[in-house]
Amino acid sequence: MEELQQQELVSLCATDTIETGFQTLVKKGVLGAPVKDEATGEFIGLVDIKDFVGYVLLIYGQGRASVSDLNLQQGLRVQSILNLSKANPFARVSYEASILDALKAFGAGLHRLAVTQDGPSNVVKMVSQMCLLQFLLRNRDKWGGALNRKVGDLKIGSEPRTVAYGEEALTALAIMDQEQISGTAIVDDAGRLYGSISTSDLKQASETTEVLTVPLKAFWEAMKKPLVTVSEEDTLGAVIERLVRGRVHRVFVVGADGRPTKVISTTDILAALLALLLP
Repeated sequence: MEELQQQELVSLCATDTIETGFQTLVKKGVLGAPVKDEATGEFIGLVDIKDFVGYVLLIYGQGRASVSDLNLQQGLRVQSILNLSKANPFARVSYEASILDALKAFGAGLHRLAVTQDGPSNVVKMVSQMCLLQFLLRNRDKWGGALNRKVGDLKIGSEPRTVAYGEEALTALAIMDQEQISGTAIVDDAGRLYGSISTSDLKQASETTEVLTVPLKAFWEAMKKPLVTVSEEDTLGAVIERLVRGRVHRVFVVGADGRPTKVISTTDILAALLALLLP
């Protein structure tokens, strides 16, 4: 795992308040962090942005989680929402593991891995799907012709979930939580692609959750994020470049009428690459 670059290890304390944990992720620019038990000094789990989404939806009376899902042993703390979303388990991998090991894990749907050294309790860094995509671009000559394959030929991606831009951002987050997906397309009244929203956009509520009750049209415009689209004729390498450059985790294929016809996620890309390398 030495080849996969990552910034400083960001971790949370089990007894941090939920607000403190969320603000730490926002400040450090990460979407998830391992949680340490101060009493034992060991990491006990992972909290990521989806867990915070689940908590916010619980407050608003939406989403899948209920109060009984919270660990309230020490009050409302970071440990209360460990894997509340039930979507991102605390997966560990040895520092000596290979890039192929990471590709297998990420291609199977994991979003981040805790890298351990000198024992499973010593987490030295976190690596994500985006870290692996960046590595692939830096070393694209090592992958033969795999990155030159057209996405249309590989038949990757799925039908996109859409939400009308008149709906509240909170509604979109609730849909993602209920359907256990990470992002949706925002469409106008004619069904044309207008923008996108993902669970990571909860960061926009770092000062107040009131921003989640505005229409998606205004929410998207306020974020000033790039809307990344691709063609079925684009290569796997070209799609990876756009994902990395835009710091996004999904891209859309749009038809001649402007309607989104397919969404391709980072998991789709990595699963396709794995299938090409290990047919």
